[in-house]
Amino acid sequence: MEEHRQKGAIDNMRPKAAFKVGLLTGIGVMFVIGFFILLGMMLSGDGIKLGKSDAAKKYVGGDTVIVDSLDQDLVDAATKLGLDGDTFASCLNSGEQEAKVNNHSTQAAASGGRGTPHNVLIAGNIKVAVPGALPYASLKALIDQLLAGESPESADPNIQITPLDKENDWIRGNADGKVSIIEFSDIDCPYCARHHDTMKQLMTEYGDQISWVYRHFPLTQLHPDAFHKAEAAECAGELGGNEIFWQYLDILFAG
Repeated sequence: MEEHRQKGAIDNMRPKAAFKVGLLTGIGVMFVIGFFILLGMMLSGDGIKLGKSDAAKKYVGGDTVIVDSLDQDLVDAATKLGLDGDTFASCLNSGEQEAKVNNHSTQAAASGGRGTPHNVLIAGNIKVAVPGALPYASLKALIDQLLAGESPESADPNIQITPLDKENDWIRGNADGKVSIIEFSDIDCPYCARHHDTMKQLMTEYGDQISWVYRHFPLTQLHPDAFHKAEAAECAGELGGNEIFWQYLDILFAG
């Protein structure tokens, strides 16, 4: 009966007045619900979360702060390889790897790189630039020529590139191999991921005859997270060494 009376009262209001009553009632209900949600958060001890995922909290402490879910994923990948999460997070947030990633990108552009992946094959004084993700058979044919001491038609002795550096490069295979493949790549580039698999096949095929050098070339205008992932790979290498760098890189490309 009471419900019937209330309905009748609203029905008898002018449309504008009824709209105001409905609006104020809705706001009041939302306010009450919001109040109890906020109260529950405060009582549970979680507080109000501003821009940081729940998972990131376990790495907050001292100067080490995970800033978003991407960082958390990068830290998780590192811990799977046995690296300390806090130490890795500190490296990732330090900005110390930025200069190296930028230097690699500068080298890529100087050697003719306009996209990713960009590779330069070197055998003695012979240099061959290989843009894009060539099929396995095409790369194999070039390597075979170089191993045989032949100079491919596309060879260019004027390519500007820093040769393999045993002290500073990440190297897979034999650092003294007859052919060095220097790759400039973007971790978020789908063609680079395909090329990564091709390169692993080539390493299995040629073993100690070749070396694979990885340098960064993140195209941030296309892949805004790629630079940060490059920094993460550098942190993995700095903290774990050459083998851990490559294992970490494999994880990122597989992800």
